[in-house]
Amino acid sequence: MVHRYSRELARLLRDKNYSNNRIFHYCTSDKADKMVNGAFLMGAFMIIILKCTAEKAWNMFRPYHCLFKPYRDASKGNCLYQCTMLQCLQGLEYAIKFKWYDFRTFNVKEYEFYERVENGDVNWIIPGKFMAFMGPIEKRDAN
Repeated sequence: MVHRYSRELARLLRDKNYSNNRIFHYCTSDKADKMVNGAFLMGAFMIIILKCTAEKAWNMFRPYHCLFKPYRDASKGNCLYQCTMLQCLQGLEYAIKFKWYDFRTFNVKEYEFYERVENGDVNWIIPGKFMAFMGPIEKRDAN
């Protein structure tokens, strides 16, 4: 979604049909997880397209810092760690710096293919070197 969001917003900003329009990025203020996800998307756009640092993008949301809920491990059970929005933005910044993510060459269709459970639910963390697999599950579905 980060890649798709950044691509679409960049396209809208370049489109002459929208040159006299304002584009608003809105997310709900009554759900902390939605708010932090919306802010992260905008922060990621700022890093990927506008070439901001993670800290500069993070500081644009200063009035809302206390409202942002940390991300957690997606697997079942107790969360062993929490990850802040700033840490996620810093991770994206490093991924770009080390060329683990390149906006111009990222293959979103391939990513989404392998992300599906029936295709392994795998993601390259460091392309060609480090792959993440789906977390363990207790029982297999009867499908």
